Amino acid sequence: MIHQQALSSPIDDSGDNTQPSNGPPNQPSSEYGGSPEGCTGLVHGQVTAFDDTGEVAQLANTGGVAGGVLPVDVGLSTNGQSLAMIANGGVTAANALDVVSTDGCTTQLSGGQFIADRAVAVQFDGAGDLVTQYRQPSRIEVHSGVDTSMKRAIVLGSDDRTDTGFELFHGDPDNFGMGIACASCHPEGGDDGHVWRFQIEGARRTMSLAGDVTQRAPFHWKGDLKDFSALMDEVFTKRMGGLPQDAQRKEVLSSYVALFPSLPTVSGLDPNAVARGKSLFESQDTGCTACHSGSQLTTKAIVDVGTGGPFKVPSLLGLGLRAPYLHDGSAATLADRFGPAGGGDNHGHTSQLSTAQVSDLVSYLTSL
Repeated sequence: MIHQQALSSPIDDSGDNTQPSNGPPNQPSSEYGGSPEGCTGLVHGQVTAFDDTGEVAQLANTGGVAGGVLPVDVGLSTNGQSLAMIANGGVTAANALDVVSTDGCTTQLSGGQFIADRAVAVQFDGAGDLVTQYRQPSRIEVHSGVDTSMKRAIVLGSDDRTDTGFELFHGDPDNFGMGIACASCHPEGGDDGHVWRFQIEGARRTMSLAGDVTQRAPFHWKGDLKDFSALMDEVFTKRMGGLPQDAQRKEVLSSYVALFPSLPTVSGLDPNAVARGKSLFESQDTGCTACHSGSQLTTKAIVDVGTGGPFKVPSLLGLGLRAPYLHDGSAATLADRFGPAGGGDNHGHTSQLSTAQVSDLVSYLTSL
């Protein structure tokens, strides 16, 4: 299985690191302190192998294999001897027995490596040949095992799918060795549901980009980033360790991110409960709409609702699919948001609601 592994220890967000946490020497690198666990970056690609009993057999980091940015696919030959993987649009094929790491982070594999424009799927056929599908140009290539010499290509289309916004979001567009992409934490423009732990800021849950986040400035939980340009400087350059981007590229990425659709609505809810909850949400007594109104269901104000300090009012769009809740992920469910973690009557006036009414309100919030 190819996947990502996130840093689990607290992240140094002091911004005064004397040693780069990732990236080549003498180049901009992440101001967030990398990993005391031995792996650079906040996220790194990982390969996990399982034996016949389902137990973990081997562990290796794709960072030294195929760029490590956003691992996409992995294939194993029918005889179990050859392994191929995709990360950062590049394909690496190697002897499967070489996929072993002593530190859980780095490994040197023998075999071929070739970089192409957006490989999206890889597998070995019955003859042991490596079959790879590419997004741009759209085609399928058949290579000879781990030596990667191409045997034939099947053209699927000639449309040019070059998209700078796509490249900025899904990969390492400057070949800088960031080891992380926007999509690493925001798959398909959503979020990974992960709670990051910073030494200074504390716990912060990944925010969703679905439903045109560009309309929700200022950004971040504290609302301390006034526009998308500031967001890229903080996240893309400082946190992810990428190269600073010019105004034109920032605008291109902003336009791309603006296209992410809203999360789908949750099905199977009791319509009567949703209707009752909507009435409660919109009532003056609960006061929910004082902060959650408009097309994005947020006034974008910075408010202290008793959950640990002043934070920007988040959008409620797609709320039913965005657990855990609150800035620190301390509410595992929407019902928990109305418990001790939710700030009490500082966070809407809900103490007067019965258990059944809270359940109705949760049903409505889940439906958004």
